[in-house]
Amino acid sequence: METINNNFEKNNVDVMKEIYKNGFSEYAKSLTNLPDFFNLEKNGFKEFKKPVCCMDERTPFGIHAAGSGILLPEYDFDIFMSKTNPDCLTSHDGCGAGKIYCLKNNLPLEDSDKIAKEWTMKMAEKYGKKHYHISYSEMVGSKEHHHARVCYFDATGQFNYSDPLPAGFAVNRMDMPASVAIDEVSVAMDIIFTHGPKNLFDSENPFLLVAIGNNEEELSVLKQELSSLNNKYGKLVKIDGLLAA
Repeated sequence: METINNNFEKNNVDVMKEIYKNGFSEYAKSLTNLPDFFNLEKNGFKEFKKPVCCMDERTPFGIHAAGSGILLPEYDFDIFMSKTNPDCLTSHDGCGAGKIYCLKNNLPLEDSDKIAKEWTMKMAEKYGKKHYHISYSEMVGSKEHHHARVCYFDATGQFNYSDPLPAGFAVNRMDMPASVAIDEVSVAMDIIFTHGPKNLFDSENPFLLVAIGNNEEELSVLKQELSSLNNKYGKLVKIDGLLAA
């Protein structure tokens, strides 16, 4: 996977202007490399072809789940692993899902990265997979700070963004139940409006929830699922979409 442009801030702003003007689908039609974003072989990490990574926009390296699945109930995580059959589970520095996990389980918040890493290592051992920890130095864009402009709601299970697509969280709708995936979208929204560039968003420049469907019928269903989301941010958030290449 090519390194994301270090000038992500300017790139995202310029790209978002075009998307706001014409819509995400029209913008995507102009990209000759659109199929590359749906190719896990090109979007793996290190020597891994099918790594599970966080939905965090700074870790767009494979198959996505918040905290590599740390927030999934045991039953759903088992199904997720069976459906995706990854070759690696990754953890990463500054994992927001790890913090949520600690809050839910009354664990010390200051140790959240360590706890999330240990959980991922334990799951990797349980399922006979490799583990890799992604440090801040290996993350993309703003490193320690969230910079997502969108949240991708992906029904292909293959999607990873890279330039010139805007930085975004990636929620895996294909490999997890709708209710769980919607919860992850809600988490992404809370993260960006708490720890991200919230000053960049207003009613004319909203944070986008981008449904990604394999066909028009599926895309319509995904948008309906997103519209059922409890959106406490009002006009600061807008639903858009595109068809997978």
